[in-house]
Amino acid sequence: LPAGSYSVDVDGDDAPAGSGLSTANDPHTVTLAAGAAHDTSDFGFTGAGSLGDRLWLDLDGDGAQEAGEPGLVGVGLTLIWEGPDSAFGTPDDVTYATVTGADGAYSFAGLPAGAFSLAVDTADLPAGLTPSHDLDGPGTPSITAISLAPGGSRDDADFGYQGAGSIGDRVWLDFDGDGAQDAGEPGLGNITIT
Repeated sequence: LPAGSYSVDVDGDDAPAGSGLSTANDPHTVTLAAGAAHDTSDFGFTGAGSLGDRLWLDLDGDGAQEAGEPGLVGVGLTLIWEGPDSAFGTPDDVTYATVTGADGAYSFAGLPAGAFSLAVDTADLPAGLTPSHDLDGPGTPSITAISLAPGGSRDDADFGYQGAGSIGDRVWLDFDGDGAQDAGEPGLGNITIT
């Protein structure tokens, strides 16, 4: 190029579908001296997709989020994008991380199109919980395979957990009032326990 002033502009129409410019230098002016080289006219693009939802304590263990079931706060999630080569486990994979906030909600933004693997850091969960809901089923507990269309948004990547403990025994008619279950003291049915 001869010496002079140039306007450098990137054609956003040529960018990958569902992405947007992430740098604020478009267009920009470059003044080039005779014989000079300018190699800092860079342009960054980021994905326009998003995904997220909620981790919650599934009090009744039915796998459905219901009113009054609390969110699990402070739980880490790792999202891995397969990268431009569309294959997991290769050097171009991209990893994102976040932590659930208020009411167990989380989200990832600025995502490219493609396949992702989303994993819950189970070490952050309260002790004694087991999975009750996972978007892609129970085959890979606490890990979900999910994909995004260009610029797509998914808000269905939720995880439910239920307690694994139990409490119970017997309600009985204590004939002799000694507070101990003795042989022959009958059980009492239809008693509500809270």
